[in-house]
Amino acid sequence: MRSFRGKQINSGRLRHGRYGVAVMAPMPAGAFMCRSGRRHEHRCASLFGVLGQGCSRISGEVCAGWLSRFAGAPDACGMCVALVLFVMGGIAAAPVGAATEASIVTLPCPYAIADMQLHTLGNKLLNQQNKIVVLHGVDLPSLEWMNRGDHIRRSMRVAIMQWHCQIIRIPTSVNRWFGQAPGQSHGGRIYRHIVDQLVRIAARHHVYVVLDLHWNDMNRTVADIGQHRMPDHTCARYWRSAARRYMDYPNVFYDLYNEPHGISWITWRDGGICTGETKATVVTYRAVGMQRLYDVVRHTGADNIVIIGGISWAYDEFGVTHGYAIAGKNIVYDCHVYPWKSHWKHNFESAAKRVPLIFDEFGGTGKQLTFGRKVIAFAAAHHISWCSWSFHTQAGPVLIKNWHYQPSKFGALIKSALQSSDATGHKAATADGTGK
Repeated sequence: MRSFRGKQINSGRLRHGRYGVAVMAPMPAGAFMCRSGRRHEHRCASLFGVLGQGCSRISGEVCAGWLSRFAGAPDACGMCVALVLFVMGGIAAAPVGAATEASIVTLPCPYAIADMQLHTLGNKLLNQQNKIVVLHGVDLPSLEWMNRGDHIRRSMRVAIMQWHCQIIRIPTSVNRWFGQAPGQSHGGRIYRHIVDQLVRIAARHHVYVVLDLHWNDMNRTVADIGQHRMPDHTCARYWRSAARRYMDYPNVFYDLYNEPHGISWITWRDGGICTGETKATVVTYRAVGMQRLYDVVRHTGADNIVIIGGISWAYDEFGVTHGYAIAGKNIVYDCHVYPWKSHWKHNFESAAKRVPLIFDEFGGTGKQLTFGRKVIAFAAAHHISWCSWSFHTQAGPVLIKNWHYQPSKFGALIKSALQSSDATGHKAATADGTGK
């Protein structure tokens, strides 16, 4: 939618941090294991081990909250607190370094969500029991145009707890991810931390997240940040960072680029010279194709579901079934459906028979409820997941009237559909209605 705006030794812990700190500690009883098999400590008793994790795994992205949490712990010894103060001071004084290096880390997952891993087979999205999975949710915009989002955390919780979303799409900005937008500092650490929080909130409730690359700058300047025709080279860097970051969160889907448009199918797949408009000026830049972005994701080792939108603002899927499909696995193709788009059933029905689809965006006004019901019915008949635009008060068409989350007329339709499809208790609805 065009919105308006390291080294480990198992017998103990030896970590060589970014700032030359080596920390050794025994594995505590309170350790937990993430899906990848890595062990991560918590509790103050293992402060040395956690500090080692902070230097190595987080590459300097240790937030001030760590300091207050550990220093204020009731069982924190003076030596531990002193060491935290010493090392954190060094981290604060050290240069941030290249944005890409600082952001390429893997976020440990403390939640038991391995069962959320999905895969594709034929034209279906399946769970580990090979049952068809259909997910329903909303789009939660603002991080594409704001450095800290707009009511973003509260909206996430309301969407899950009150509207019963099973999937939430989060549009992001490549420039903000790397801390390049006006008003940002520290290489985008705060921005990435906000996205981390949203991912963790969703994981805690067994809800899926679509991480959507929505805005970029055409390899130009921050003045050109916005929605463009195709991804640029910085978008490949974004996916190298983001895919590795959330590879231990199987509930995170990677939406490679929002609404490609104004290009041919071969440019869509392989990249090439692309034109764009910025401040009424036509510019030319080299676009990165969807195949390369997909390959970047897989080269990180991430096996998360990848979502790829077709051309013509993610409305045309013809090329996907006629020689231009992306080579790979666990790919779902994205369609955006709005009332002003004609023949949408014809456009998507053929593709739905051959490849997995998701309606990452659809929406309307109070005068377009019939359209909304038709989209929901079509999606149900073809086992297509969907997210409705938008869970925001201004990025229209809106689902909520205000920050009390009073639904608009179209929002009331969506809220009812979400609540009726959530009989499985925040788990994905399956074709036999049993949930996972």
